[in-house]
Parts: sequence; structure tokens; C-alpha cells
Amino acid sequence: MSGKVQLTRSTTVLLRGAPLCNHANDSAESVLLVLAPKAMQSERVRIRLEEEDVQTAGDLQELDKEDLKELGLNMVERRRVLRWASSPSPIDFLESLQPPDERRSAEGRPLQAVEQ
Repeated sequence: MSGKVQLTRSTTVLLRGAPLCNHANDSAESVLLVLAPKAMQSERVRIRLEEEDVQTAGDLQELDKEDLKELGLNMVERRRVLRWASSPSPIDFLESLQPPDERRSAEGRPLQAVEQ
């Protein structure tokens, strides 16, 4: 043996799992517009979000029932936010609340067009 080692080229593929929250960078307001549209009509709720520095969907996910009540959400809205926050796929949960004609694929095309 000459002491030389022949090197072979290899490829390493790093797989990344889904983020903890697909909407982590969305604004808390944009998520609440879907989950609690009635509450978002109130300037008081928007002011409380700002006062409490709840800016992103990730921030919103960290809130508990009492926090949501303090923000001004009613019982149904609080329950909806808590279900969204604990769902395995928050993006799917949000999309399930949108009217069928507004649902879109990852490419931005309407789902009906993608399914055909």
C-alpha cells in the first residue's frame, strides 16, 4: 500500500422537520383576524396586543385562557385560539376556517385548481 487513501465524493442531505409553528412569523393580528374577527373589530383589543407586546403568532401561541380573556376575547374566540395554538398543524387549522373559495395551495393557486 502506498499510504494514500482514495476519497470518494459523498452527499449529505439535511432534513429539517416542520417548524413548531408554521405561522410563527405571521403577525398576531393577522392570525386573530381569522380566529377572532369580531374581537379584532375592537380598537381595545388591538391596543392591548400592542401594550402587552404580542406581535407574532408565536407570541399568541404562548398565551393562556386568562391572557386571552384579558385581551378582550370572548369564550368562543378564546377556545378557538387555544385549539389553534395546540393543533399539530396551525397552518391547516387556520386554512380550515377560511371559506372554500379563499383556500390556496402553497404556490398560491386556489386549491380547486391544484386538485384538478
